[in-house]
Amino acid sequence: MGTGEIKFIAAAIIFLVGLGGGAAAIRAQAKSAPDLFFAAGSVFAGGIFLGAGFIHLLPDAAGTFSTLFPDTSYPMAFLGAGLGFAVILLIDQFAHARSGHALSAESRGATPYLVATALSIHSVLAGAALGAEEHLLSSVVIFVAIIGHKGSAGFALALSMIRGGLGRALAWRILILFSLMTPFGILIGVVGSWLLDDRGEEVFEAVFDALAAGTFIYIATIEIVAKEFRAERARALKLAPLLAGLGLMAMLAVWL
Repeated sequence: MGTGEIKFIAAAIIFLVGLGGGAAAIRAQAKSAPDLFFAAGSVFAGGIFLGAGFIHLLPDAAGTFSTLFPDTSYPMAFLGAGLGFAVILLIDQFAHARSGHALSAESRGATPYLVATALSIHSVLAGAALGAEEHLLSSVVIFVAIIGHKGSAGFALALSMIRGGLGRALAWRILILFSLMTPFGILIGVVGSWLLDDRGEEVFEAVFDALAAGTFIYIATIEIVAKEFRAERARALKLAPLLAGLGLMAMLAVWL
């Protein structure tokens, strides 16, 4: 089985995981918030994202840039990661600003769309990094990181839509579109790699690895760790899955 077929299978699995996470929230829409099980799963995903960004994606991007541009010491990979972090931060802050200044039912109803936009941009960048990756083992790392959070992201998006008063039919349509964003990003990465020569493909891969690293770090620190540990409930229990996720990525780095 070639790398292309494996990425196609990965895209299908990621789509189903995102859809399944949202479906779980829609089925449990009578609940006001996810229970401790979902919180622990989210924190575990945060550890995976943190490790994937810092231990795998960012060093890979830095190494590729160093090989491509040996005459410069400019930290291009870190700039790319910073830009990826900043893009998601700006979108997230815009969504929070709209939510905080919601003075009418109409403006409150816009919040789920903004949340979906922020999560979708992150999903496209992460998918493009997976699609552009030419090394199988590195692709596995990115795939594990995406899978680790896609379900909880779909769950969070569905909760946002439920609380925003969206109907079930519309919520399902948005959830399906969100679930398709990572496979769409994978397609962008694969096609981009096909259209470019060897050097252009390496630049393409390095850029999306760096951007994805920044978005992974943002999602892990701002969207997961900060929010989950802000709540006083079961902080000690949440630390274990966080370290387990980070430890898994650190252990994979021994072989990858």
